[in-house]
Amino acid sequence: SKHAIRYRLADVLSILYTTFEDEGEHNVLKYRCLSDDIDFEKWGHEYMRHLSLQMGQASVELEEQHVADEDDEKDEDEEDEMDDNDKEAVETKKNIVLDASITVDKIFHLAQIVVPYFVNHNGETDAVDLLAEMDEIDLLKEYTDASNYDRVCKYIIACAALLPSLESKQFLSAAYDILLKNEKYAEALHVAIRLDDKEKMLHLFQTVANDEPMQIQLAYILSEHKMSLDISQYQKAYDVLNNLQLTHNFEHLYT
Repeated sequence: SKHAIRYRLADVLSILYTTFEDEGEHNVLKYRCLSDDIDFEKWGHEYMRHLSLQMGQASVELEEQHVADEDDEKDEDEEDEMDDNDKEAVETKKNIVLDASITVDKIFHLAQIVVPYFVNHNGETDAVDLLAEMDEIDLLKEYTDASNYDRVCKYIIACAALLPSLESKQFLSAAYDILLKNEKYAEALHVAIRLDDKEKMLHLFQTVANDEPMQIQLAYILSEHKMSLDISQYQKAYDVLNNLQLTHNFEHLYT
């Protein structure tokens, strides 16, 4: 059928454009959006990386377009006060328009295929970078498991140190959720401490309510960081956190 031929042609063009300089047109992504084939992992890692890069760039541009549309009226009022160079810059920005086939919904749909591919093929950094540009870092939790959570969290936490405060908190919160999902409570507590989020800290104690040794371990971590937390319902952990059994513990270690 004509539709099948059109979709197949879009597949071929999407692959071919990985060998061309993009020049901001995002043709690999454009023709991927025009195809209905969801089994494009078969084209290999380099194709997926090209596609991912253009998805991230397009996500940023779509957000910029959205903001620009909201600011159009304001810009028109201010243009009279601009010099010629400023007016030219504004006009150039307005002329940057993505192909109509590239939409937020289609990029999100593609991400649901691309991100699991990267996570399962040792491409965790590519997955994180893509979702960061899409401002969807929270989605990583869905695609991590015992085989990959460690690498994902290490990269997220490393990135958080380089980001502004608000984005840093989003990254650390995503790492906390992934660690909690994989039952790494001590590591999750360290992240909660960096966030200075006592609700997350308390939630960890509630999660391990039936695991007294883990409660005590968490209490020792909090004590090391000189953190206070209302965990009086967990008596032994409470004693550790507040150093009520400090002398006894030292005696126990000595003997």
